[in-house]
Amino acid sequence: TSRTATVWKISGRVLRHVLRHGKAPPPTQSKLLQLLRDVDVLESMGGAQLERFAKMLTETHHPEGQTILRQGDPADAFYILQEGRVACTKDKINSDDELLMELGVGAYFGERSLLASGEKRAANVIAVRPCVSLHISKRDFEREFGSTALTEAIERDRLLREQAAEQRHKKQRALNLRGVDLSSFELQCATISDSMGQFLLAKRGQRLADGSTSTANAKDYTLR
Repeated sequence: TSRTATVWKISGRVLRHVLRHGKAPPPTQSKLLQLLRDVDVLESMGGAQLERFAKMLTETHHPEGQTILRQGDPADAFYILQEGRVACTKDKINSDDELLMELGVGAYFGERSLLASGEKRAANVIAVRPCVSLHISKRDFEREFGSTALTEAIERDRLLREQAAEQRHKKQRALNLRGVDLSSFELQCATISDSMGQFLLAKRGQRLADGSTSTANAKDYTLR
């Protein structure tokens, strides 16, 4: 009688490293280069440049919940996420931190350090799960590649990320219906303006047949 079996394979090099250090070895140079090639802002780097860049990166392991970057701290290094997932948050006075976005493998953060001197971290970056990051200091990067090597690509990508985050925030604020007493209203399906967060509300029990604003019992709330 035949049975299906699952066999796991591990190389001698990896096994020796795990037994000696208690963790897997860093990725081979080819895997690391492939990861870096997939990072949007590094696309302009040629093969030789990318290899030099890879050799200058420092690997750091972060447990779940660790704050990797803290808002307001000096921006002195550029990071790429090799493993895991992180959350980018912004401090709020007298309220919970605001979630800006989550980033996965191949994403970068801390790019403000490469844009100008004296920059401060604009947000917190927190490990959502155990992570491995790769970073290079601003000083080392500028010494090797110049102060404006990635400025244009970073600015372009940062603008796109900020616009996407703002759209998500508008939708979330609209869905939360902050500041509106819903005790006597029910939310209808008609969305008047998604970008402005406007919804059509009707008194409980009063159905809107077509979502028209001409219904006497309807009231238009603008949520900003």
